[in-house]
Amino acid sequence: MKMVFTTGQVAKICQVSPRTVVKWFDAGKLGGYKIPGSDDRRIPRECLIGFLQQNGMPLGSLAEEGQSQASSGWDGQDQPPERERTTVKRDAHNTELERKLDMDFAELELSVRATNCLEAEGITTIRDLVIRTDDELLRVPNFGETTLLEVKGKLAEHGLHLGMKLPPPSPPRAGPPPVEPWEP
Repeated sequence: MKMVFTTGQVAKICQVSPRTVVKWFDAGKLGGYKIPGSDDRRIPRECLIGFLQQNGMPLGSLAEEGQSQASSGWDGQDQPPERERTTVKRDAHNTELERKLDMDFAELELSVRATNCLEAEGITTIRDLVIRTDDELLRVPNFGETTLLEVKGKLAEHGLHLGMKLPPPSPPRAGPPPVEPWEP
């Protein structure tokens, strides 16, 4: 399931030109974020679904992929609202989530500034990162709004967000007990 869309992809879904999508974005009607250092825009899935629902547009293939995703209620302001901390329960279907959370945060391919700031805070895995809130990260020295947007964008590409409340990591699986050597 695709979690983040380009303006061109949104244009195809909405059957409009990419320029129309850019105008919606710039007018604050369609939520998302700009890639730092670029004019490229990215629209998270939840913002797109909310926009389509709010404007009475068909969800098309988005509805088929997962109707459990609801509108975030984001009003298109500069920053998305602080998400409530959501609890993720562990079950057999969360193995993919566990794999993502246990990845080294370097796999997000963040900028040097973001990487240095997070390393200075002792953040080494994506799990360490997603349990933090926007405000907690903004208190990190040299970590500003632009860096925050970059981190949130990279997390959204993996279907993750800041402020997640997670159960502790799964303990390593214990193998079978060691076999004692047989002595006659």
